[in-house]
Amino acid sequence: MIVGHNSSFTNVHSLPFIWESLERGAYLIVVDPYLTPIASKADLFLQPRPGTDTAMVLAMINHIVKRDLHDKEFIAKYTYGFDELMKEASKWTLKRAADVTGIDTEKISKAAEIYATYHSHVECGWGHQRYTNGHQTQRAYSCLAAICGHVGKEGASINYFEMSAYTGFLNFDKVMYPKGAPHKTLRRRLINICAFGPALRKATDPPLKAVICWRGGLLSQTPNVNENIKAIKKLELFATIELFMTDDTDYSDLVLPGCDILEQWGVHPSYWHPYLQLQKPVIAPLYESKPDIDFWCKLGRRMGYEKFFPEHYSGLDWIKEFLPENFNVDSALDLNGPIRMPEKYAPEVPMNDMKFNTLTEKIELCATGMVERGKKFPGEWHPVPIFYETVESPVSRPDLFKKYPLMLISQHASYRTHCQWFNIEEIQEIEGPPSIFINEKDALERGISDGDRLRVFNDRGKISVVAKLTHRIRPGVCMMNSGNWVKSGGSANVLLGDFIGGPRDAENGVMFEYDFELDGNSIGYYNCLVEVERGG
Repeated sequence: MIVGHNSSFTNVHSLPFIWESLERGAYLIVVDPYLTPIASKADLFLQPRPGTDTAMVLAMINHIVKRDLHDKEFIAKYTYGFDELMKEASKWTLKRAADVTGIDTEKISKAAEIYATYHSHVECGWGHQRYTNGHQTQRAYSCLAAICGHVGKEGASINYFEMSAYTGFLNFDKVMYPKGAPHKTLRRRLINICAFGPALRKATDPPLKAVICWRGGLLSQTPNVNENIKAIKKLELFATIELFMTDDTDYSDLVLPGCDILEQWGVHPSYWHPYLQLQKPVIAPLYESKPDIDFWCKLGRRMGYEKFFPEHYSGLDWIKEFLPENFNVDSALDLNGPIRMPEKYAPEVPMNDMKFNTLTEKIELCATGMVERGKKFPGEWHPVPIFYETVESPVSRPDLFKKYPLMLISQHASYRTHCQWFNIEEIQEIEGPPSIFINEKDALERGISDGDRLRVFNDRGKISVVAKLTHRIRPGVCMMNSGNWVKSGGSANVLLGDFIGGPRDAENGVMFEYDFELDGNSIGYYNCLVEVERGG
């Protein structure tokens, strides 16, 4: 079962394994609001109203238990909180879930029965967590896998975002907190990247006065673009390290020439595969451009921290600091590379030791860790998965829905990574101008024909895009490619609000303590109501 994961565009290295399993007779279920290329290959395609997966999954859990298809032995031995989970799941009948999601009851029950009965795996992307209720959605899918016993088994587990390769294998602390530097427990101000816009506009004591942007498109990738531009103009300094003249450089006081990825050292662990890739420069940096690490080291030395940023250190030296002392760097640079990370950090079958990093040392269907974290920080910490509407949906905002009756989602483009390479002419030639996919029924109601220039708008802004009529998306929903540059006039992020997914409340973006695995947070890119009309 593939969930929120357009493997055809964002995980092409997984496709050979999917095709091989299908050739062996595997049954493919895909859950996605948009009929992606991988969804077109599914035996069963579930197309929920955006942001409602949790309702569907709770109904699946309820149906599985009612049909006595759950793995009682696994639940008793390896899970905690089954009764608490079922107290919530039992509220969700197939009919109630169908009413919320728009998926037929027969499809939900079929998916539940097939998943529970057979040796089944869930492959999760990030699409289903790009909502303000996304953390509970992922919790629900994890609980579904657990009650069926589909965890820690070859070909039957659940994959979302395994962090052990990052937090275990790579030595973050040695690089971030070298000997003699202030300890990591020192109270310091942090800015949550998911709420960078609010922090930019609302941080006090002191306010943000300078921003250095590097390795990312700040304006292209964050929501509420128009408000962020206003805030950037008020900064005393906005500097960018870049190769190209992007949206960020257009508003920069200072643009520093960064070198290409092929001109500097790098270390790349990844999600969705267990291999470590070391990046060796192909050529030296051209002209005045410099590797990112050189800039930060020179800045550190200029600020008086010479002992922490040795002038003789190369990019390779910093990589060696990052890796375990006994790691054979030369082997990773060999033509036979990349190197598979050790089984300890990236097991062939994840969680096969049935040891879980929770307070109960079991899979927590009722999360005691969320209860404890919720005592310390505000947020939505309900310990069992619950469904509630996203902050901006037809149901949660009927007033807004009257003005803006279309839900907008923005998936990744096939030839780009986020906003990278949007400026490449060959890619623009393939993609064409920024466009919006709209259901043929919605288009007919608005007198829109394929190829028409459209104005897409809401209270936060307006953009101009080209109409692409399709049956791949359900009525009431439209879809754009994410990562379109703002200067193109067709960036979906102009229309998005500052909506942050839980469980922790990001508030104004300023924090003094944060734990990625406990606090979560994501940007609610898919919580957006709009209207479209001809013209632009």
